[in-house]
This record gives sequence, structure tokens and C-alpha cells, in this order.
Amino acid sequence: MILGIHYEDDSFGYLQLQAGLYHPPGYNLFASLAARFLGLYGIVVLQSGLFALVSALALLEWVQNSLFRGLAALLLAADYASGIFCVSILSESVFLSETILTLILLVRLGNNPAQLKTAALLGLLLGASYLTRYAATLTLLVAIFYLVLLHWRRWRQILFPIFLLIAGFQLAILPLKAYYAHEFGTWKINAFSGMNQWNNAAYLYPEDSYCGISESEIFDSQSLKSRFIVHLLDQNQEYGIFNLRSTFTTAHIHDPNYPLQSFIRQENLSTQEIMQLSGELSCISRHLILKYPVEHLTRFILPNLLHPFQESEKVAFPETDLWFQENFHYTNPHPFNWNRYYWILAFFLLLVSLGLAINQRKRLGRATFALMLYILAYLPAVTISAAMFQRYVWFLIPLILIFGVSSHDKR
Repeated sequence: MILGIHYEDDSFGYLQLQAGLYHPPGYNLFASLAARFLGLYGIVVLQSGLFALVSALALLEWVQNSLFRGLAALLLAADYASGIFCVSILSESVFLSETILTLILLVRLGNNPAQLKTAALLGLLLGASYLTRYAATLTLLVAIFYLVLLHWRRWRQILFPIFLLIAGFQLAILPLKAYYAHEFGTWKINAFSGMNQWNNAAYLYPEDSYCGISESEIFDSQSLKSRFIVHLLDQNQEYGIFNLRSTFTTAHIHDPNYPLQSFIRQENLSTQEIMQLSGELSCISRHLILKYPVEHLTRFILPNLLHPFQESEKVAFPETDLWFQENFHYTNPHPFNWNRYYWILAFFLLLVSLGLAINQRKRLGRATFALMLYILAYLPAVTISAAMFQRYVWFLIPLILIFGVSSHDKR
């Protein structure tokens, strides 16, 4: 049984209405308002209720056999991963609910591409999901790929639905873009992706200290990119911080003693300049990865996949505990680790579920196919694009449970 409310260091940021430079603002708004009017337990009640409703809808639509549907409901009710997410102040629970609801609408649209309202609604939901976690970009790509795979022989009939889907996505994020343009002078709303790419490639930086630019160009230029590289040169000489340990703990994004945050603080960068710097960081990261692809594969991607097997994660540092005590008079009742053994269970469940799907391939339903496509896309995408934490894999477990049952359900 999971008792109480759980939090970790990311929860600190989620409970503050801040510019979405490191977290998309959607869950920040949800958690902050729920905590203000309903308290911490209000967050848990709302996200647990949302997950329960969406999961029930998925089972009603995707699992025809009542016995299998009951089995799936029991598995989800007893699932430790979704239970932890629902009682944690983390965006995974809401994002998981949005993802399942997205897949429900996607299957409906795949069954009947003429449902233009469904296509537009799906786009709006994907936009809302993007404002919860930037990983919704993957869901958008999977949705388009799914429709193309189903209807490639009659491709003309899906062009307008796909257009509506993309338009709905853009419409959902337009208010935030307009707000950023008015307040900060930039239409860009995501600075985190560039910072994340820098974090993933930072360990390669000592191999090419000037990142492909001549020394004279760097010191003669006043661009953000050149100034940041000069700052890196100073930091590299002073600290031995460009190592994989720093990458796997994402210290290059958040730690104030690391080059990125110290540069932002030293230069007193505005939000617009931070957005611009994010684009420069993407360029630097691509240069390093493309110059050393084998090193990146062997030193980051493969170890990144194995990283959750090797160590558990600390949930909250003492500073976070102190902040929750001062602001909410609350402390984690039973501090837990994201244990690596549950990662292994998730991987085992994935293999079993895929085996069931392959065994039942002649009657594989479209809902099962959509789930399989998302699961197969998610794990490699996360492994390549982000430092892996165990909760990123736990996110798959409820989807795998539904997938495993629906793949064996006789239609």
C-alpha cells in the first residue's frame, strides 16, 4: 500500500508559477492552483481521479472480453508504478492520463479518418499534453506515423485530418506563445530541449574545446555562442566536471556551479536571451555528437539504457524536505527510491507483452497496434534524447499492462 504524498526535487519547481524554461508550465499551473485551493492532497485526488477515469475509458473501448477487462482493471489498480505517480507531485501522472486519452482518440480517428472533429480534438489534446511534458512531441510523431501506416494506400483521405491535428496542436500552444512574445519578446516557449541536448553531449566537450570554431573567431565575436564557449574554456580549466556522472544526474542543466547556470547568472541573461542560448546549445551539441558518433553511442546511449539497472535514485535532498516543511508543514511519510528492480520488471513485462502481440498477430487490433507503436518508439527515443531515470521506464508499465491484455483479448 502506498501511503501519503510523495515528492522529490522536481516537485519544488512544479509548485511554483515560473516561466517554463525548465518545466512546461501546464503541470506547474495545475499543481500550484490545486495546492493553493485544495492543499497537497487535492493534487493527489485530482490526478488519481483523472487517471482512473481515463484508464476505465481505455479498457471499455479496447478490451471486449469482460474477463480480460476485469483482469486489466485489477492489474492497473494494483500497479505500483501508476500508484506512485498518482500520489507524487510529478507531471508523469497527468501526462500518462493525457497519453492514454490521446491514444483513444487516435484509434477512433484511425478507424474513421472522416471524423474531422476528432482530428481537431486530438490536436488540441496533444498541445495540452505538450504543455505538460515536452515528450508529447513523440506522441505527435507517433500519431501521424500511425495514421500513415493504416491508410497509406488511400493517403489523400488522411491529409486533411493530419493538417487539422497539427493545427489543433499549434492552436493549443498559441496562447503561451503569445504570452511569451508579449512578456519576453520571443515566440519560442521551450528552452529546455537545447539545455537537455547540451547536458547529453557535455561529456564530449573536452574532445573539442572550441566546438569547431577557430580560436580567433571565438574571441573576436560577441555572440552568445562564442561567449558561452569562452566561459566553458575557463570552467574546463578550473573544474573537472565534464564527465558522464554529471550528465546522468543532469547537473549540466540545473546545478548553479556548472557552466550553463553560472553563465546565465554571470551574464544576467533575459528570458529571450536564454531562449536564444538554447538554440546555440543545440548547435554545439549536434556538432559534438556528429563529430564523435561512435563515442556517443558507446559512452552515452548504451550506458544510458543500462543506467537505471545500476543504481537507485535519491528522491529528495534535505533542502527540498525543508521547503515542504516550511510551506506545507509536510514531509515524505515513507521516503522511497525509484528502485532498479522495478526497472527490470518493466523490461520483462515489455518482452512478455510483445511476445503476446506477436503470437496474436493475425488478430491484432488497432488499439493494440497503436499501443505497441508508442511503446516501441518511446523507449529508444528517451534513451537517445534524455538522461534515463527509472521513473521514465515506470511510465511505460500501465501502458504495457493494457497492451498485454488487449493483445490477448479475443475479438
